[in-house]
Amino acid sequence: MSNCFCITCRKISGAPYATFARFPRSSITWLNEPPKYFRSSNFAKRGFCGDCGSTLTYELDERPESVSISPGSFDDWSVKGELMKPTDHIFLGEKAVWFDVPNDGLKRYTGDDEEPAAGNAS
Repeated sequence: MSNCFCITCRKISGAPYATFARFPRSSITWLNEPPKYFRSSNFAKRGFCGDCGSTLTYELDERPESVSISPGSFDDWSVKGELMKPTDHIFLGEKAVWFDVPNDGLKRYTGDDEEPAAGNAS
């Protein structure tokens, strides 16, 4: 599970970052209507609830086998007792200047999870 500080995630969440957890696409079951989508960039699309507009997914074109889901959209019972915690902070190179990332021991990346940031906690 990653806390993403990219500009697009900040804008869609209205917060300093958005949190997403990646799952195999084959493991996802939508209980109601599947998400509606919009292209947020030339490499990804985002899913949202067609009724209330809540952010649901982030889906990279280069990773069609997986889907990243906003854990804030889970019903508590759907997690089935599994404790999920963030593992890293990504796109810190696009972080809002007014937000200080806590020193929480999570891995830090300047861009996606392949570009380690200086002072990485790993």
